[in-house]
Amino acid sequence: MSMSARRKARVLACQAIYQWQMTQDDLQTIYQQFIESNVEKEYDEDYFSKVFFGVCKQCMSLDSLLEPELIDKKLSELTQVELSLLRIGTFELLNSHDVPVNVVIAETVRISKKFGSADGYKFVNAVLDKVVAKQKLRIQDE
Repeated sequence: MSMSARRKARVLACQAIYQWQMTQDDLQTIYQQFIESNVEKEYDEDYFSKVFFGVCKQCMSLDSLLEPELIDKKLSELTQVELSLLRIGTFELLNSHDVPVNVVIAETVRISKKFGSADGYKFVNAVLDKVVAKQKLRIQDE
């Protein structure tokens, strides 16, 4: 599957997670809506499913990893786009070992530039860099 198919899956996951964050609708209902409305698009459906369900089910633990790295912000101060992207990036860093760290960050930043605020991608990049640094420190300590 091409990288663009995975990128499209990430974009769809970002949109689906955003919808879930805003509505708290049933995960399966949101998932079905996205699958049905994107039937013509070529994207990595398995990766979309992995990221969407993984982020939504692990959001509390993802948030607890993110919160100390938010520089001068609180989770509640983030835009919903920033929050969904940081959750996706952190989820991928922890769970998609087949994707290099620099690719996860670059892809998350790319989507942030497309959907986020003007300079939001800089914040997303800085936070994910801090998550990576802390995770590497933790791994070295074990």
